[in-house]
Amino acid sequence: MTRVCELGEITRTLVQKLPCVRSRYRGLARIVFVVLIVASLDAQDRTKDRSSHKVFSIAVEKDIRLEMLDWGGFGRPIVLLAGLGGTAHVFDNFAPKLTGYGHVLGLTRRGFGASTAPESGYSVSRFARDLMEALNALDLKNAVLIGHSFGGEELTRAAAVQSNRIAALVYLDAAIDQNEIRKMGANQSDEMRRAMQMKENAWQELLSSMTPPDYRNIQVPAIAFFAVSKAATDSLERGIDILNTYPDLEGSATERKMTASYKMLEAYRNNDPMVRHNLDMSFAAYRAATEYNIKLFRAGVPHGRIVELMGAHHLIYLSNQADVLRELDYFMRDLP
Repeated sequence: MTRVCELGEITRTLVQKLPCVRSRYRGLARIVFVVLIVASLDAQDRTKDRSSHKVFSIAVEKDIRLEMLDWGGFGRPIVLLAGLGGTAHVFDNFAPKLTGYGHVLGLTRRGFGASTAPESGYSVSRFARDLMEALNALDLKNAVLIGHSFGGEELTRAAAVQSNRIAALVYLDAAIDQNEIRKMGANQSDEMRRAMQMKENAWQELLSSMTPPDYRNIQVPAIAFFAVSKAATDSLERGIDILNTYPDLEGSATERKMTASYKMLEAYRNNDPMVRHNLDMSFAAYRAATEYNIKLFRAGVPHGRIVELMGAHHLIYLSNQADVLRELDYFMRDLP
């Protein structure tokens, strides 16, 4: 089981390497915060389930089966997609709250968790096809797709198919221009790849397939949640709050205090000049990236709904779960 304290060093390195804030670093600034998230996700014990659900697999291609979780519920299918590096199990503390709205399922993309890990097939379009193949195999119609972080890529690509199997899209801090990841330096890119536990060939295939999001083909109802930081330490503080609220996301309390988040926050509060300089710079770039992504979504999905949650963590469905559930309640009730 990968520990947060080990991956925390990746985050520290990335933050120290942040250059001056320029538009081309919008994606890099977000990655700094996302690596902290990946660390906490990868630290989960995959052998322990934190909610009651069934686990099965579905064939999406010859010799390729994807893990699926079923939390139950009746009616409209609701399919959850985790961020890159995560599995459907990351929704154990969230998915059961959605069963009142429909039949809740979670999909783990190829190459992660218990899903098949082939040598190739890691492009964004292939991930989206896997999603559609899963919907077809289970004959799920009028499904609400909910994606977190990178999961938004699959939502956007799948929506372009114009399938009657999709009724609505929900972006949980997932309406992001992931294409900026391609502009990272070689060292940062490799750090990111290793944090995601992806092989080099799979990582390069994924990077080469990334393009700016094209929302113009989205015709179904869509809602996008954005985590909007108010201060440079918001993400760090909310991350620690999440670990305290959901201690099963990682190891012991002593180990939590050793995370990069805790150390960085203490250094910032103690006015460490390098930490304050780099974190303030990354925060400014992060805010610029968020504003850019909001404008991009608003322009591409004029009928879409945008919810900005101030001070939220990227793991928005945990840091601001009550807010997300409240807005989802309004959204789901309005669906045809």
